[in-house]
Amino acid sequence: MRLVLVLVLILLFSETVLAAKGIPFGGTIRMFPEIGVQFKHDDNIAWASENEVSSFVTVFTPQLKFERKQRSSGYALTVGTEVGRYTANSNDNYEDISFLGEAEWQLTRRAKFFVNADYLMGHDPRGTTDRGDSTLPNTWGLTRLMSQFSYELGSKYTVEAELGHISKRYQDFSFAEKIDDFNDTALKARVLYQILPKINVFVETAYSIIDYQFVGSTQSSDISTLSVGAKWQATAKTSGSAQIGYLSKAFDSDLRNDFSGANWKIAMQWKASNRSTVDISTGKFTNDTTGIGDVLITQDFSISEKHVWMPRISSTVGFYMAKINFDGDVREIDRADDLTAYNLAMNYNWSRNIMFSAGLDINKRDSNYNTDDFDQNIFFIRVQASL
Repeated sequence: MRLVLVLVLILLFSETVLAAKGIPFGGTIRMFPEIGVQFKHDDNIAWASENEVSSFVTVFTPQLKFERKQRSSGYALTVGTEVGRYTANSNDNYEDISFLGEAEWQLTRRAKFFVNADYLMGHDPRGTTDRGDSTLPNTWGLTRLMSQFSYELGSKYTVEAELGHISKRYQDFSFAEKIDDFNDTALKARVLYQILPKINVFVETAYSIIDYQFVGSTQSSDISTLSVGAKWQATAKTSGSAQIGYLSKAFDSDLRNDFSGANWKIAMQWKASNRSTVDISTGKFTNDTTGIGDVLITQDFSISEKHVWMPRISSTVGFYMAKINFDGDVREIDRADDLTAYNLAMNYNWSRNIMFSAGLDINKRDSNYNTDDFDQNIFFIRVQASL
């Protein structure tokens, strides 16, 4: 904790350090320190439908990034942590840690190869899963490896292939938590075609094998998708991507119902003026369950705007809504949740590297099962400093 406070003081008051972009570290390597400190009040820390518990929370997010760039390659290593402290219940305290390594090579004029590997030590806050009531957050370790190869076929076509693997293991050894240990291996391939200088269309196919490790688990499945899409930057003010396809999820166990149907994701950015930027996204996708149903089917929509009022003062405002269906719920009626979230923040750039923010997050879940309803209001003050 003392080290965190020292870093805050250095970043806030050292004008000499702030004048540079990063710190030289061993020749061609540069180091980029960053730290965030957030003070907030959460009036429902466990997402409870009744008997809500409120708490003041302090969150520290120090991070170090090491970067080396060369003419035909680039390397980066990021080490960070998030430390949360609750005044109401120390059982909710947490210390998450992350390590991320990235490398990119321009193999030839047409060929590129990218790989990243990361390890996360994280947690599920109370109330965020459907495993039942818990007095402690569920902690886990996650390793992830992803590689991508791309090759330009002439001036119009590009072929891309991705291979990824995720392994997640819960550190708590009760049945309800360990049942969610899994491995996920995925292969993806796409062909892009440039129809205009700033517009590409593509066809994509993907296949993944999800293997749950707990003996007796019925959640292991294979997922295959086929989709088409487009990426564009039509004007200096508008850019985005759209993808629509068909997904099939087949469980290894006959005790669960397979799922198939359309899925999509659309994201657009509109620069309404020199001072205003609007982001819009929507999608339909599936997730594995954490206790209820066979598969979660989510349709969501979000819109946010950042507006610069003065050179140092800006605001961000956002809205999010989602419909989540718990397909395969063993009860008489499948559970269905409506989520809504609003956020508002005012930001002050004290310098090029330091920003203060204050705002409000409002979250609400309205379920057809009243025991799963909740309301949550979070007030926060945050300072973010980086080099």
